[in-house]
Amino acid sequence: MDWQQVRDRAKAIWGYDEFRPPQGEIVDCLLQGKDALVVLPTGGGKSLCFQLPALLQEGLTLVVSPLVALMENQVQELQQRQLPAAAFHSEVPRQKQKKTLEQLERQQLRLLYLSPESLLSAPIWERLIAPQLVINGLILDEAHCLVQWGETFRPAYRRLGVVRQTLLES
Repeated sequence: MDWQQVRDRAKAIWGYDEFRPPQGEIVDCLLQGKDALVVLPTGGGKSLCFQLPALLQEGLTLVVSPLVALMENQVQELQQRQLPAAAFHSEVPRQKQKKTLEQLERQQLRLLYLSPESLLSAPIWERLIAPQLVINGLILDEAHCLVQWGETFRPAYRRLGVVRQTLLES
């Protein structure tokens, strides 16, 4: 996919004629399969930086977030645009969890927002390690919360290094 197609897709989805600095560089980096650390202020356009590459590639991008309200807001916005995204966490009703698991099995999602605990839960993990599922990204959204709230905050976060290695390198 050439850069004009990337820009055209951003315009078609979000209506943006141009990327704000450094969004274009971040999108390009992720499309090349490289790692990125993105530190931008609130409202700086971080979500577009990982959502656009996820939507342009085959496979699934996992977005791990400690904030249920933020996950729900982003998924709702994506679904309103008819984009293949879902959330899976303890506050999602059982019926909706079941639907998300089915979508995951059918490879119908491009973005799956999860709490760290949900990522490590048996129903999700069993589907993520299925050999036919392509995972093209693991995003740690709102990572500053880990620093602000200390190392005892959400112990599941400490296991994400092994998770990344298992999911992205197999």
